[in-house]
Amino acid sequence: MKMLNFMLGFLFFSVMPYITGCDVKDRLETTAPKSPQSSCDFVNAKEVVGKLKKEVLHCFEEYGGGGALIGINNEFSVEILRKRGQLFVMLSKGIHEKYIIVDMLSLPSLSQGDAIITSACFTNSESRIIDAIAIAKYDKNQQFLIPKQSWIIDFDIEKIRPNKLAKVTCVNESYGV
Repeated sequence: MKMLNFMLGFLFFSVMPYITGCDVKDRLETTAPKSPQSSCDFVNAKEVVGKLKKEVLHCFEEYGGGGALIGINNEFSVEILRKRGQLFVMLSKGIHEKYIIVDMLSLPSLSQGDAIITSACFTNSESRIIDAIAIAKYDKNQQFLIPKQSWIIDFDIEKIRPNKLAKVTCVNESYGV
């Protein structure tokens, strides 16, 4: 009986990895504790710049509707995320699963009734829609919202920069819904 149990156990543990499509090493690596380099205990959000998005996305909670693909050929991704109550904007560049974080912005605290707007903004000096992050008072009856604070996504330098000069108007995407 002991020999039968030994043989069945041997067969189970030697054949099972091939049935599941992974070997014991893969299973051990997925359950092993994460190294300090992949830790979510970063102090400054800028510490994740240069890392693959998929390596750090689990450190944050989604906020609102998630993210959007932006820029020429949708080569950039922007997401609004939250970590420990703090809101962030993550800007990454890439293709498919290979998005690298190129900038992070820590957003100020929102007031009651504020909305975060991504993209779909324009200025009086631009003849096109610009990609921006904006904070505005939400009003469901207004087709356009005037932000009280905004940042421009500068694709040339791959940064989110404060908008200090241009008057920005943003489309209220939930208007009429």
